[in-house]
Amino acid sequence: MARRTAKVTWKNADKERIPESIGEGAVLTLDLANRGMLEQIGERFRIRREGGYCGFDVVLFLLLYFSCGVEIGLRKFWETVRPCNRKVAAIAGRKQLASPASMSRALSAVETALLRPAAEWLLSEGAGIDELLRHPSVQTYDACGEGWHVFDFDPTVTTLRHRALPEGEDLPAARRRSEHTAAPGYSGRKRGDVQFSRGTLQHAGSAAWLQAMLGPGSGDGRAQLQAALGVVVRTCNRLRHPLARTMLRMDGGFGWVPYLAACRSHGVGCLTRLTRRDLYEQPDVLRQFREGPWYSVPDSLSGPRRSALDLGVVTLPPGHGSHQEDGTPYPPVAVRVVVSRFPQTGKATHGRVIDGWQYEMFVADVPAEAFPAPEVVAQYFGRAGQENRFAQEDREAGLDRIFSYHLPGQEFATVIGLWTWNLRLARGFELAPPPPLRPAQQPYVAEVDTRAILPASAPVADDLQQLAVQSDAPQLPAPAPVADDLQQLAVQAEERLQDASTPVPVSAVSTDAKPGIAEVTEDPPETEIQKLLRSIDWEDALRRNRGWSFDPTDGRLKCRDGRDLVLFAVRRGVEVRGRMRLMFRRPSKGCLACELPARCLDSDNPRRAKRIEIPVPSGIAIRLRELLAGRHNRAAESKAARAAATPPRPRSAFVIAPLPPTAVFLAVLPALFLPAVARQLLRSAAAGLSIAVKTLAPPAHPPWPILMAPSIAHKQHRRKTWQQNLERHALDPRTTVSVELAGSELLRHLLSTPAREAPL
Repeated sequence: MARRTAKVTWKNADKERIPESIGEGAVLTLDLANRGMLEQIGERFRIRREGGYCGFDVVLFLLLYFSCGVEIGLRKFWETVRPCNRKVAAIAGRKQLASPASMSRALSAVETALLRPAAEWLLSEGAGIDELLRHPSVQTYDACGEGWHVFDFDPTVTTLRHRALPEGEDLPAARRRSEHTAAPGYSGRKRGDVQFSRGTLQHAGSAAWLQAMLGPGSGDGRAQLQAALGVVVRTCNRLRHPLARTMLRMDGGFGWVPYLAACRSHGVGCLTRLTRRDLYEQPDVLRQFREGPWYSVPDSLSGPRRSALDLGVVTLPPGHGSHQEDGTPYPPVAVRVVVSRFPQTGKATHGRVIDGWQYEMFVADVPAEAFPAPEVVAQYFGRAGQENRFAQEDREAGLDRIFSYHLPGQEFATVIGLWTWNLRLARGFELAPPPPLRPAQQPYVAEVDTRAILPASAPVADDLQQLAVQSDAPQLPAPAPVADDLQQLAVQAEERLQDASTPVPVSAVSTDAKPGIAEVTEDPPETEIQKLLRSIDWEDALRRNRGWSFDPTDGRLKCRDGRDLVLFAVRRGVEVRGRMRLMFRRPSKGCLACELPARCLDSDNPRRAKRIEIPVPSGIAIRLRELLAGRHNRAAESKAARAAATPPRPRSAFVIAPLPPTAVFLAVLPALFLPAVARQLLRSAAAGLSIAVKTLAPPAHPPWPILMAPSIAHKQHRRKTWQQNLERHALDPRTTVSVELAGSELLRHLLSTPAREAPL
């Protein structure tokens, strides 16, 4: 049998070849150079700083980083690209790439006023997505056969955790880098001490990102929505698409009058959840719930079977604290309201459970003949597609990581990550464009929902009958079905009235109290609480809290600045070494005047209710817990007595106008474009691509005399113009750059435009 032999030879790696991981970024850079977009990026992205790299170099570095994958950080990426950074930079006409340290300094100098106009242009025209947005496959077609552009607006939150900062006399003063980046706010299901919000606008049909606006804490919702509406208007004007056929989908946090009025003022139709709980208790609304007609909602058969009806045009009054920019209150807004329902036996996740159905309401500021009630509900829950794209964005770009603790710098990096997404989307569309044909729609078939949950002979709730009498509306018929939860509320209300009618002891009521209101005076247990606090060895209890003290005259704890903290609870848990912890706190915003509130308490937010825990003997702590529980119970009883003595405030009914009947002919057809396939098409074409870059530099100029200034401006250290800053790291115009690609026929026609020789 013949023997096989293998001869192994070694040779040095090709110095002209660029690593495969940077291949996609190099292709996108070469494509942008061929389209003449690099010059426009250099003119628009400006960073106001003396020396160092300009905005164009930051854009180039981040484009290469986001296109190589998010499994590595900026420093690891620099280790990969560092050996060939001059060759990669030469594709864009630059001498070399910026280092991570230079990137950090450049991002720290970004200004919001200079960034946001350039960012809007970059995400749209700079990515070349207009051709995609004009294609019929990315539009939603209504029941009249007209094409609509649907947009999704949803702020997301990035949270940061605060680790403990050691303190000591020999240590520098503690300082958190996120002090000016993030702030406390509502983080939803995410865990963190501080956060920043990102208002994101996306075109639903194409999955193209159109706007990203960052703000500390929960962000400024009104400002973010105003900016998003401006982008929607400018996008439709650029596409020459009528604003009357645009829809902005938002979550329930934007279902209030200021946000609805903003959409109306821009002429953009909106779709959001309505969170007016009083509307569920209005008798004429309950009658429509029971009488219908309900029509089945088209769905994917993966969730509850929903049905929908048009409630009518509801006039929504503004909230008491809602004011316009000039200080005047908002006028009421009349909007179309659509209701959905599905069987539910437990607690409602949204809306209200009545008669065994979970009801949810939606504001649909779009014509009923274009989007019938079932299609409105289907469109709202189509927002789940954006949640999936947020997950895809995390996998492809990892924008939740911190690129800069300077918030405008973080926004700069976020915009470039979303721009890379749009570039993949637009170039993938150009590699395999679908035929420019309008998709066919099916005839509309209305399916009546005939499901019944409760028998028709169920009695009517007494509280609903009373509501009907108060609003001068006709009472509901006796055989109407009853909501179990409302019956239970009626029973609980009757029990509360009986408890409130119990006489209060005369010894506990002040003679100076107002008529009908019981005022509870200080009880003897409060004196016992003060005695127990004075019996504590505070010198030993506060040995680890330097500068703190206890004032026996008023029984309050004093912080280093002499501010009072009151006892409010005893921490639950087992005792440690015969001691348990007392919890003292200041009121909310009680430390606003402190210069360094974080040095002595557990939060950097001066608006939060500050607190501290002090270990004391367990016997004293247990007795204090009993006395505090009694004090809380007496306060609750006093509050219930005052509430029972106060007459209830009459509720104002919502004005509801019925919608005229409309004829529906076609079923609404959502966009059929597959954005994930388009992005993957470009990535697959760039995978395994072999790229070699060769540069031919001209003869170097003779060195300038070291003791002479080239010009008066150089001698006076004048500030450079934007163009001079851009040219600081540009290649010599006489340099010749040649790029050789091999391994992908699919990219041949995309890069078929001949590259210019000087400069790229």
